[in-house]
Amino acid sequence: MSHPRIAITGAGPAGLTLARILHLAGIPFTIYELDASKEHRYEQGGSLDLHQESGLAAMEASNLTSELSKILRPEGEATRITDHTSTILYNECPGSEPGQGTRPEVDRTQLRTLLLESIPQDAIKWGHRVKGAKQSADETYTLIFENQPEAIGFDILIGCDGAWSKIRPLVSETKPHYSGVSVVEVRHRNVSARNPTLSSFVGAGTLFSLHDRKVICGQRNGDDSIRVYAVQLTDESWEELKDQYYGGWDEKLQDSITKADEDTLTPRTMYMLPIGFSWPQRDGVTVISDAAHLMTPFAGEGVNLAMWDAMLLGQALAGALKDGWDKDKVRKAMRLFEEEMFTRAGKKAQQTWDNLQMFVQPGAAEKVAKMFKTMMT
Repeated sequence: MSHPRIAITGAGPAGLTLARILHLAGIPFTIYELDASKEHRYEQGGSLDLHQESGLAAMEASNLTSELSKILRPEGEATRITDHTSTILYNECPGSEPGQGTRPEVDRTQLRTLLLESIPQDAIKWGHRVKGAKQSADETYTLIFENQPEAIGFDILIGCDGAWSKIRPLVSETKPHYSGVSVVEVRHRNVSARNPTLSSFVGAGTLFSLHDRKVICGQRNGDDSIRVYAVQLTDESWEELKDQYYGGWDEKLQDSITKADEDTLTPRTMYMLPIGFSWPQRDGVTVISDAAHLMTPFAGEGVNLAMWDAMLLGQALAGALKDGWDKDKVRKAMRLFEEEMFTRAGKKAQQTWDNLQMFVQPGAAEKVAKMFKTMMT
């Protein structure tokens, strides 16, 4: 064979970026995605900040920089930090002037659509919920689905299927553990007209309000909506966000939760993989993105690491396969990639954990504001 059979599970930013890199190299692949179609979760997910060394670099390697520029929102990098009284402690707009910003925002759905449209549509198998995977006697891999016949004979299997990856058990028995933090997400649609006070308060980017080991985060999206995340330390079995948790907070901040669109309330229990998580190599199979280094969003690294992983793995496979299918070359390339990923992801996971601890400690508003001021200087 001139090419191995490659299966990718998950059509998120990692799976799609990997697919795009392989497509540019002329390497065939098949993506298996649980969504019924690309429109299935159109409103899922908020705004993402893309970093120069990772997310933006991956889009450049994918030859999609020009198309990406049409949907980027540099002004979304604006950051405002307040305490529970709405007193502003930090207010910067680094993306408001040309050449200043380094972490522009993009809506998740727009990024996904751009990546989806950059690869062959027949390479995606929609409506395939992966139940598990196994290695056959001939050392190829089989994908097992809940609602579809098995797919067999894959030489390379790459899990991009998130926190509860069905591919990760092939390389490790480790499972995510509770981070100690849970979130309730709500949304304000048409916010400029329906809630101009909140619209002005959040501004063009992201607002963080911190007090008493709690956080309210408001994030502007490109569709004139604002997503609000109410963050608290709580046990894993929590059931609902109690109103009294934010008693004594400024009315604007309370309203950002209680006056949101009622159909948008979504509780999220936040899990993470151990910092420095790794595994012994298993020939022909690996996992990337959240499947490999799940962490909380307190450093904005999740999607950036995902796209970084995908870019480097795609380039490693393209290099190993440039002269044809050579199992030993591919094995070496995948292991070198994994070792680099373990180191890189471990550093970002530690940074994320440190940030989380800062955000939910006493006096967090002043400390976080000081951190941002230091970063900007």
